[in-house]
Amino acid sequence: MGAPVKSMVIAAAAAVSVPVAFVVGLAGPQAATDAANVAAFCRLALGAAPGPDTTVADLGGPDAATPAATLPDPWQLIGERAYQFVTTLNTIDNWRALPAADIAHWASDPPEGQLPAAARPLPGLPAELTVSTPAPDSQSAPHLSSYAVACAGLINRSAHTPPAPAIATATQTLVSPSAPDPTPVIGTTISALDLLRIADPAASEADPRLFYMNYPQAAGFSAGDVVLFDFTTAGPAHFGIATSTQQMVTTASAGTAVAQLWPIPANASTVRPASRT
Repeated sequence: MGAPVKSMVIAAAAAVSVPVAFVVGLAGPQAATDAANVAAFCRLALGAAPGPDTTVADLGGPDAATPAATLPDPWQLIGERAYQFVTTLNTIDNWRALPAADIAHWASDPPEGQLPAAARPLPGLPAELTVSTPAPDSQSAPHLSSYAVACAGLINRSAHTPPAPAIATATQTLVSPSAPDPTPVIGTTISALDLLRIADPAASEADPRLFYMNYPQAAGFSAGDVVLFDFTTAGPAHFGIATSTQQMVTTASAGTAVAQLWPIPANASTVRPASRT
């Protein structure tokens, strides 16, 4: 592994609870210092890092827990397995509309399971933005979780895009008094791009796995903010426009769908168009 990629993995490891002493010994104090920024960036793009006792419900809420409960051994979906199950579910744009047992069977073992016929996978990312980052060899670092590897991969991927303002402005809290109101579109058929343009009229990219780096991260949820949720290992699969600190208007990420008012999930992050900061 080349030095730049190795340093990304080290910083990602530090961000997800590899002991700081190990990080300092392996790459020096700067890697440990950078870990705070890495953690903020990866929390924005990947959601909460799973712990050993994290459940499917912790990561995906009751919507994800429902299909998981149809499996023969749902109690085994904790920690790493819970993270893999939920992030796999979230690669399907319409997984909530599919038969719970069918989508759960596929998500629990994608190479062997049968993807339901009505499933709509998320569009593929451009080749230059699908850079994967291998974990370090076992002699140089401990085993890294899927989250840590995904975190390092996103940092590597960000090298192919403009710098992410979210890292530098993670504590932005100012809000314009004229927050955009998405409620008029509830119940209408709308595309993701048209929904995003309610918050940012200049938006040209509707895939949240790509546009999240275009905006500064917000501290907390406010009306008009862009809420990121349904995280995959490549970033958030879905977004909504907050109507309050607790609710948002959302739609499908691919194609068009009816806009709906949903509660903001527990595992979510938020960005704020620069015109409102």
